[in-house]
Amino acid sequence: MDGHLNGKFPNSSPPSSPPQPPQKEKCKRNKWTQEKYKEIIYAYYYALGRPSQERHTANSYSIWRTRNQESRPYLDENKLANVRRDILRNNRLTDSEISAIKQATENDINIRHKGNEESDEQNSPPRGLIERLSSDQSTQRPEDTRNSIEPVKDSQENDKTTVTEDLAFAEEHRESMAEMRQKILNTLEVMAMISNKVCVAFGLIVIILLLGYTSIIKRSQFTVSRLKEPKYHGETIKNVTETTQKFDKPKIIAVAQDAKGPEIRTGLLKGDNLRSSEETFTAIYSNLSIDTANLSNDITVLTAYFNIGAFAKGSVRIKFTPSNYYEWMSAYGKMRNNLVVYTDDERTYKTFQKLRGNVFKEQTKLFFINKTELLSFRIEKNISDIFKQQGYPKHLPNTVIPEYSCAMHAKYELLNRIIRKNFFHTKYFMWSDIGLFRTPQNSLFKFALPKNFDDTTVAFSRVYGFNRNSAYKDIIYNNAVWLAGGCSLGKYDVLLKFTQEYFNFLHEALSMKLVSTDQQIIYGMYVDKQKPVTKLQLYESGCICGRAMKKRQKEEVSIKRIGAHTLGLDFGEEAGQKQYTRKNKSRRKKKQIQKQTNKHNNYLKEFTKR
Repeated sequence: MDGHLNGKFPNSSPPSSPPQPPQKEKCKRNKWTQEKYKEIIYAYYYALGRPSQERHTANSYSIWRTRNQESRPYLDENKLANVRRDILRNNRLTDSEISAIKQATENDINIRHKGNEESDEQNSPPRGLIERLSSDQSTQRPEDTRNSIEPVKDSQENDKTTVTEDLAFAEEHRESMAEMRQKILNTLEVMAMISNKVCVAFGLIVIILLLGYTSIIKRSQFTVSRLKEPKYHGETIKNVTETTQKFDKPKIIAVAQDAKGPEIRTGLLKGDNLRSSEETFTAIYSNLSIDTANLSNDITVLTAYFNIGAFAKGSVRIKFTPSNYYEWMSAYGKMRNNLVVYTDDERTYKTFQKLRGNVFKEQTKLFFINKTELLSFRIEKNISDIFKQQGYPKHLPNTVIPEYSCAMHAKYELLNRIIRKNFFHTKYFMWSDIGLFRTPQNSLFKFALPKNFDDTTVAFSRVYGFNRNSAYKDIIYNNAVWLAGGCSLGKYDVLLKFTQEYFNFLHEALSMKLVSTDQQIIYGMYVDKQKPVTKLQLYESGCICGRAMKKRQKEEVSIKRIGAHTLGLDFGEEAGQKQYTRKNKSRRKKKQIQKQTNKHNNYLKEFTKR
């Protein structure tokens, strides 16, 4: 116990330790020398230049092993490949040494193919060349004498003749090989200088071409903008990434690079306004390809609501709020036509889901979109810059709120889109403003074609007279109105052509920096020297949402037509339109009075008979 208390064992003899196995002697490996590095590179390039069905790695290993049979027996082809990669990556050999090895292997391969095409010795490379290369370049790179290894020994007597021939050939062409090596190095230096200059020149050429390209496609409002202080490559990537993330769909961007110096300066071709509008333009102006065989004579009605908040209209006192539009859109719940609705407002989307319900579900297409998907809203910045011009007129909201102007142009872009989709396979399409019906509708109704409607025209409601002598600038500055843009009707092909002509003139208006709403654009289209091909058929203003809707007992609602008011290209005549003078009006009143008196007299006669 005392021994335990004192921290000692009672048994004083030392404890027996288990026997340990004898340790293996560590094998000492010699470090790689320059000669061995050259042997590996020589075998690699010889394998690349010699045709073989084996992989380059295996072929290189077999060549190296043939030349170094006793060296490093533990080394397999993969480990040898790792050593070769280490040589090339970490510059174990100089460029001149590697170039000399390449040239030597090419010469050896050519010599052996010419002299020994049918010999069995063709499969093994010549020996003794690496020793010569090392002796030639011993002045450039000192050897590590501490870890020197004996030079490669030839094991076969057949190779002695080959080595002698190689040395003789190398000795004979030593000067030419040195000249060739120097030429190769000079050529590489020149190529490096040229590549840098080419990168700089290419960047400048791309920027010049892009600037010229923007002037060519001025209508589409492409812009070339510099990235914000792109001083380093990381910042460039960040800016490009942030910019491309704003695109709704993957789009092509062009980056011009200047590789001079450590900095990378880039310029980004970005369609920030009329986008990246290449795909949209292509879609708008492409030919129509639909099956016209099974189209019905019904009308597909299109409407849309984009929430731009409350705005004043005409006067500061008169304000339109989203609540007004939520109330007015209730009339579409009673409409029996096929209906397509686009909106970016969640409440509007849910409202139309309830309005159309299960009754008109099959006749309704609702689309909840981001308004920036539309070309009409991507030009908002252009329109805003135009409105900010000094002295530009202020007509609420036409030339004050850019988003309102964008929403007006979106009508014709959406018409172009649904005509191509033609969800309900109809022959006619109609645009109807979301606020077209200002009073609630208690009975069902359906839009139908008016009598004597001309399929080759687009129908609009006339507001005021047409002044063919008006200039487009005067139309914008005076807020002149000829037609109402709240409702338009046409056959699919005619209306599609009209939308294309609308965007053609809109691009011209943007370049002239004179933009307002669709009503001014259409007025400007038909006073322009290059008038549209599409003809218009005009009707009495307000009869759709006013007098005609009072016919509650009838489901069919048509548009009252004024004569044959069809406008041609030259506006030389308004075919069939009656000129109502004061004399005509007085005669008309006399006839009405005469009819009333005749009715009254007939009533008196019947009453007296009774």
